[in-house]
This record gives sequence, C-alpha cells and structure tokens, in this order.
Amino acid sequence: MLEGNLDILAFNEAIKTVVNRHESLRTTFIVVDGEPMQKICQDIGFKLDILDLSEMADTESIVKEHIKKEGDTPFDLAKGPLIRAKLLKNEENRYSLIIGIHHIISDGWSLEILMKEIFCIYDKYTEGKKEEFLPKLKIQYKDYAAWHNELLTDADKLKKYWHNVLSGTLPVLNTFSDYPRPAVKTYNADVVVFDINKDLTIGLNKLGKDNNASLFMVLLALSKALFHRYTAQEDIIVGTALAGRKPATSLSTSRGRKAMELSASE
Repeated sequence: MLEGNLDILAFNEAIKTVVNRHESLRTTFIVVDGEPMQKICQDIGFKLDILDLSEMADTESIVKEHIKKEGDTPFDLAKGPLIRAKLLKNEENRYSLIIGIHHIISDGWSLEILMKEIFCIYDKYTEGKKEEFLPKLKIQYKDYAAWHNELLTDADKLKKYWHNVLSGTLPVLNTFSDYPRPAVKTYNADVVVFDINKDLTIGLNKLGKDNNASLFMVLLALSKALFHRYTAQEDIIVGTALAGRKPATSLSTSRGRKAMELSASE
C-alpha cells in the first residue's frame, strides 16, 4: 500500500530503471541442445500497468481480485518478462502496488533490494535528478552462477558422499498425534504462534554466542531435543530453506535466486 501524492510518471521510470539495472530482471530461459540456458535481453518489454479504481465501489475487493489474478497467471520462461507490476489507484493519494516475479530470478533477499532501489530512485527522480546515483553493480547474476558452478567442480564426489551418508530408509518421526498417520502424505498441518520474551531471547542469543552458533542453530537444536524427548528417536531430519550472499560485499546488492533447500539430520 502506497500513500501520499505519488508521481506516477516518476514511479514508472524508477521501476524501469531497476529492471534495466539488473540483468536477472531482463532474463529469460531457453533450451539449447536440450539444456536450459540463461538469455539476457536488452529490452524485456516490461511495462507498469496503471489502473484507476477511485471511481469504483468496493475497491478493496477489486484489489484482492487483481492480486489473485496475478498469482494465478503463469510466466513464460522462454518469452518473459519474468516480472510484472501493476499500480492500482484506490482513491486520492492511496495506491496498491502488485508485483509478480518468478522465483527463478528472485528470492526474499532480492525483493528487499528491489523495493529499496525503486523508492531510492523514485525519490531522486522526483527531485529532478536523472544522473546515475546508485553505485554500479560489481557483478550480475550470471557472475554468481559462474562462481556457484565452480563450487560444483567436484559435484559428483560430493553427491556420492552425501548419498552414502543419507543412504537407507529415511526415518519417520513417530510423534504422538490425535489421528493416525495417513497412508498418503498430504502436507495438511496447523500453525502455532507464540512469543519469546525479551529475557529469554537474550539468554538464547548468549547461548549461541558462547557456542559459536546462530540463534537459528540454537532454536533448531532445541526443536530436535524436544522431538527426541517425545519420540526417543536419535535420527531426526528437519528441512529448512537457506538463502545467502557470498562474497558478501559483492552479492549483497545483486538480485537473483540464491536459495537452497537443506535437510539437517542428526
């Protein structure tokens, strides 16, 4: 939700500038000799769709319909663009910005960079500044991909090692539950939300620092200890998503998907 006297022309130019700045936002994926390849386009054909809903009744429902439609609209990896944006004017000085972006060119970290740069550039444009004021990117996503491929030079050796470590039947966590485990995995679940008070948070952070571990590692260890307490099992697998930037100084402002899935087993 955007509020205030929005300069739509400047906002449109700001988003276009960010798209031109990051090759990942101008990327499509084509197949060459049976292999997927990254193709960087000079002009991806991106445009900001602008709709005025201010004269319509129940704009909140209309905005929700646009959000659902965006989420239901597939991307064409070969044609692109893999980013879409729509600006809806709900009423005077009140707008909804909807951005749809394929996960293949983006991750959570990237979205934060995207929004920061859009509004930074927008502020400068509204001040009448057109020169390039953001520092030039030292690397683009293709550079990250090349660096990552170098890490996989010994991929076969590493794959064999982990296949051996994780070989055999994967353990099932036999927790007590209200209902019997279904024959077919459904992923049906519930969410429990609770707060950890300040003193306990300080203590957990200190525990991690004393053992050269992050707060995440401490909480993961506690979770596994709890599972062990209730099941007496010692081989417990927990899946978690990871995202990061290395080398940090170069990748921290680079856009693109830099995430992986990790199964932690003990």
